Amino acid sequence: MLVFMSGIFILAMVLWVAYLDAEVREKFEGKRWALPAKVYSRPLELYVGLHIRPSDLISELRNLHYRQKESNQSLESGEFRYQVSAANEMKLSIHTRGFNFSDGEQAEEQADFFLKNNVVTGSSHAILRLEPQLIGGIYPRHNEDRVLIKLEQTPPYMIETLVIVEDRDFFNHYGVSPKAIARAAFVNLVSGSYRQGGSTLTQQLVKNFYLSNERKLSRKINEAMMALLLELHYSKNEILEGYLNEVNLGQNGKFGIHGFGLAAQHYFGQDIENLDVHQIALLVALVKGPSYYEPRRNPERALERRNLVIDLMVDNGFLTEAKGDLYKQKGLGLTESSILKHKQFPAFLQLVSKQLQSDYSSEDLHSEGLRIFTSFDPLVQEKAEAAITETIGRLRNDSAPALQAAMLVASPENGEVLALVAGADVRSAGFNRVLEARRSIGSLVKPAVYLTALKTDQYHWASLLDDSEIYVDRRGRVENVESEQDALRLSEDDNIWSPRNFDKKVHGLDGKVSMIEAMSRSYNQATVRLGLSIGVDEVISTLKQLGLEQNPEAYPSLLLGTLELTPFEVTQMYQTIASGGFNTPLNAIREVQAVDGTLLNRYPFKLVQVLDSENAYLIHAGLQQVVKTGTSVSLNKYLDSELGLAGKTGTGNEQRDNWFVGYAENLLATVWVGNDDNSQTPYTGASSALKVWTHLAINYPLQANQHPKPDSVSWVWIDVDEQKLANESCERAVYVPLKQALIPTEKATCVHGKSGGFKRLFGF
Repeated sequence: MLVFMSGIFILAMVLWVAYLDAEVREKFEGKRWALPAKVYSRPLELYVGLHIRPSDLISELRNLHYRQKESNQSLESGEFRYQVSAANEMKLSIHTRGFNFSDGEQAEEQADFFLKNNVVTGSSHAILRLEPQLIGGIYPRHNEDRVLIKLEQTPPYMIETLVIVEDRDFFNHYGVSPKAIARAAFVNLVSGSYRQGGSTLTQQLVKNFYLSNERKLSRKINEAMMALLLELHYSKNEILEGYLNEVNLGQNGKFGIHGFGLAAQHYFGQDIENLDVHQIALLVALVKGPSYYEPRRNPERALERRNLVIDLMVDNGFLTEAKGDLYKQKGLGLTESSILKHKQFPAFLQLVSKQLQSDYSSEDLHSEGLRIFTSFDPLVQEKAEAAITETIGRLRNDSAPALQAAMLVASPENGEVLALVAGADVRSAGFNRVLEARRSIGSLVKPAVYLTALKTDQYHWASLLDDSEIYVDRRGRVENVESEQDALRLSEDDNIWSPRNFDKKVHGLDGKVSMIEAMSRSYNQATVRLGLSIGVDEVISTLKQLGLEQNPEAYPSLLLGTLELTPFEVTQMYQTIASGGFNTPLNAIREVQAVDGTLLNRYPFKLVQVLDSENAYLIHAGLQQVVKTGTSVSLNKYLDSELGLAGKTGTGNEQRDNWFVGYAENLLATVWVGNDDNSQTPYTGASSALKVWTHLAINYPLQANQHPKPDSVSWVWIDVDEQKLANESCERAVYVPLKQALIPTEKATCVHGKSGGFKRLFGF
């Protein structure tokens, strides 16, 4: 019986050891960690001639957690200082951190820059690239984060110090140290409390990597056996490397700080290989109790523990006593807060995830440690958020208590997305109105109507349009109205569509207005008549040229914007106009790297010319007129007219949706304002969305639009009544760009000597 029981016991022990051995080897030899994708902003490049406000540059450095020093202090990595002269010139000195870009490792360096009148006027470097800001990540469900490091990446004395502090016999034991256990037992017995543990580094790795923190004898037995098995199969260096990447060194919200690589970024904003001795000592000090010694919360306690580690480095010959004293005099060297932003800009991260789906699986994004470099501009994002927060805060009232807004900012030149605000709660991770909210675009569709007309030889900006009341049947046929009785009958017919101008009036002399006036003042009746004359199908074709991906039905109401689009889709259409007729898909991603820095994908912008230079210039001029004298004229109160801004307001049916899209040479922004329940608002595009856009533009260093005029287009005075050449003294003359082939050869016999209404209207 005893033999039988002994056999059962031995078999159970063999099976137990075999089970633990399989578990140890499977996880340690496989994919040990699920590494989240890290998402970075664009790097700010500094060079002579760069237009940037000094306050924005300082904000950029602070966003990167650079520390400001006094003007007479020397700089270390991650620090800056500045001073302003009596001539109002700023001298800025920066000591950058190193960063591994796809085109090579950039070492830390110090540079000086001079700024005056919001321009970099001088520099010690031809170009200096600041490291990009970490703006978030795409995390696995268990919310763990790591920056994997290899032993060869660790700075001098780090491994030796860790071993001296945590496990002096690490290189001599086989996973369990009887001497350490005995020493800990004696200390705890003498003190009458738990003061010291006897676990080796290998046991600590096993506990963190395989087991829970519960204090049970069974767990300790499993821990000891698994430590022995780990030492049996793997070298000391492999175990050390696993420990460096697994040990918990703190907490950042709900995310644990696992490993020395991530801890270096969390506490110091630097890669592990760039740390100085006193910083290494602090990380080693935290191993004993990352919560108890948390340096931002308990700086005195952390400093005392760090200095103890430095003393041990001196005692063991890693440092001289003089150097040890020097390092102990240093502060903790922490950034004010963690640079690790897990969901700082959730709306933009949603766009990044969406655009990566065609090339990467969800598993890749959550576990392969990809490094994703984007076009995101933190400075533009700050200004966009402030524009929405402050403007919507003022607009909310008893009639609009839950008013919402969304904004997308992009580069007109290459379609890169610079900023994205998905709601009035600017950092909300909820409903993304930029990507998902399809709303009626109202008058934003009108440039497509006028562009369609301009592409023909029948119309130009001085053409006269009929702005009288219009009645349209279901087939898109205009009904004739010969009497008030006809008008009354048609207005009461449910099968008749009768759009009206916003002010309910008919405009122009005898109801006739020039095409440029109809566009700039956003007249509905004239636009519908024009659209029906050229064909709704042709307008849809133009919308598709501009980037529309839908296939809308050719209903007459489309001419006034019943088409429902997201702000992202609207921006895509207007980007084609803002770029001079080149369609470039909006893109948030520049490149993707593997966890080791290897370039996996680069996303260059794609350029397709969809409008010829003539028509692109003509519609651009029309949108500039909207700002000069039309529905967006209020911009001129706040911004220099020399900027040549262009844009278009849009107001949906019953003011449910309010829009403004505007652009300068270096910025294209779309703003939507409305209620999520699609209820009526007390605002129009001009009184709400335009105000948000204006707030952004005032605080952004806009560059003047530089759309070159083709040789085949000339600016001329045209008498709109006679459709002949005129001069500026003619009362019914407008100054507009025309294709050479459409410029009349005859001169008008218009009335002279008056400062005509048209001249005043268009402000030329």
